[in-house]
Amino acid sequence: MDESPGPRIPDLKPGPALVGLIAAMLVGLLLRMAFTLAVSTQPVTDFAWYMDRAREIAEGLGYQVDGRATAYWPVGWPGALGFLFRIFGDGLEVAKAFNLLMTFLAIPLTFWVAEALFRSRTVAVAAAWIIALHPSFVAYSGILASEPVFTALVLLGLLWTLRARGRLRMALLAGAVFGLAVLVRPQAALLPLLAVAGLLMGDGEGRERLRPGVLVYGLILGGGLVVLPWIGRNFDVFGEPVFVSTNGGDNLLIGHSPHSEGRWRNPDLCGLARPPEMSEIERDRAAREHAMKNIRTRPEVSQRLIVPKLQNTFLLTSDAAYWAFQTDSDGLKDPAAGPDRDRYILLKRTSEWFHLGLLSLAGIGLLVGAASAIRRVGRWAWIPLLWLGSAALVTVVFFGNPRFLFPFLPMLAMLAGLAFTAPRLLARVEGAGAPDRPDAAAAATPEAD
Repeated sequence: MDESPGPRIPDLKPGPALVGLIAAMLVGLLLRMAFTLAVSTQPVTDFAWYMDRAREIAEGLGYQVDGRATAYWPVGWPGALGFLFRIFGDGLEVAKAFNLLMTFLAIPLTFWVAEALFRSRTVAVAAAWIIALHPSFVAYSGILASEPVFTALVLLGLLWTLRARGRLRMALLAGAVFGLAVLVRPQAALLPLLAVAGLLMGDGEGRERLRPGVLVYGLILGGGLVVLPWIGRNFDVFGEPVFVSTNGGDNLLIGHSPHSEGRWRNPDLCGLARPPEMSEIERDRAAREHAMKNIRTRPEVSQRLIVPKLQNTFLLTSDAAYWAFQTDSDGLKDPAAGPDRDRYILLKRTSEWFHLGLLSLAGIGLLVGAASAIRRVGRWAWIPLLWLGSAALVTVVFFGNPRFLFPFLPMLAMLAGLAFTAPRLLARVEGAGAPDRPDAAAAATPEAD
């Protein structure tokens, strides 16, 4: 075991923790397979768009719409599907099997990251079970959204960042994984830097061994090597720099318009008329300029939308059931009015109660972390908090959507896992004898559980 200060990488020796992880993985896999087989989810709206682009990529046509190169949505997810279709054939079952694999991999990845961050196998096992049972992770196994692959990538990137400990080769690998995540969702560019910031905020005496300069350099270089070729392609196509996608203007307009409600809305219904002959890059620029004008001239509108945006991201849970029970390939339908009404309502209610319980446990977990003096276990809670903060930032800047929170549900699960260390913490506090002794706080930490 590496004895250098900082997060610990699990050794997975036989014991209760390994049994708990394997059991969570088995149960999680069975739930995902059973749900995907029982519910015939069909790709609609942007999910259908991803499928069409993936098929064209597999056919060698490139990333295009009607013969014209595009970058409206990030290329990562349709590109991954196109690669799979090229190997295994074009089919909905192939895409669903891959998404199921991604939601399944989130279970062990959550365990490993939680054990490394919190140095507690109780936290790690509890977090793994939460992700194994989480209704959204089960339902999204059959929904062709980009969130499952994005979640797996950022968890793997974080794990390798923690493993790097200032070693350039591992930092480069972590950066490359985050680079792939950026091609799925551009805001992933913030996450490795926030991870390093969290390590520095909690590391204390281990900063020299952490070698943050080497770590940051490796993350940026590794990510750049993955992302820069796509930026070059966009420059060649559009004649000007485009980071990853051209939908940033639309997303900004959706969240800063007098017509906005704090959630997604068709950008063409947000008060901006754009002629159909405008190019993709011109539409993006016009939307961004109009959104910035709204922010300058009517700041009270943007301020009023902050709370609804955050509510739609952090409290709304109906998206999993809504998209999972889109079972008609002809287009978007109301699941509550269809033949799957009872199953839809059951999943919707289950998601609501599960999320309420998760938020409650996460709140208790934060209190437990604070009670342990944030000296050992609590100090690594900075990374989950910073990552959750990034989801809030994206929400406030753009608009609210439960899918923005999905990749960070493992962070909530880790904080919730801290709640399960409360009995051990109380026992150690009582066993410490005199609470005012200088070593009482250190003795109360659940590090050795």
